[in-house]
Amino acid sequence: MGTQSLNQTSTGDRVTMAVMAALVMFVAGYTASRMVLAEVSLADNVAATHNVIPHEGEMWRAFGE
Repeated sequence: MGTQSLNQTSTGDRVTMAVMAALVMFVAGYTASRMVLAEVSLADNVAATHNVIPHEGEMWRAFGE
């Protein structure tokens, strides 16, 4: 009969951590997307004819500089 040590991570814990990490990444990406779109729509509200949404990586580039 095997016992689980307190130092071992169970499969359920790993799944929970992965889901939480995915949720955090989604919220951060969604927030950045909304910020960029709001900025673009305010600046080009009059002259905008096409609404092109850039790739998420392109939007995060400014934060890395």
